[in-house]
Amino acid sequence: MVLCDRNIYELREVLNRKKPDKLPDAEVFMAELSYELIPAAYHAEILIRDVKDRPIFNAAIIADVDIF
Repeated sequence: MVLCDRNIYELREVLNRKKPDKLPDAEVFMAELSYELIPAAYHAEILIRDVKDRPIFNAAIIADVDIF
């Protein structure tokens, strides 16, 4: 599995805002999960409507993932 650093940031941000009591569990889960961490790609241009999703989609394209 490949995760973009923006995915991790968003997970923490949303849990901290909506379910702060679940954040420690998420941190343990992420620590035990096997994944490749790639940086968000802010510089690449792609036609994605949601500006916040662009770095994640671009990172997936650059990492040449099989399934998104």
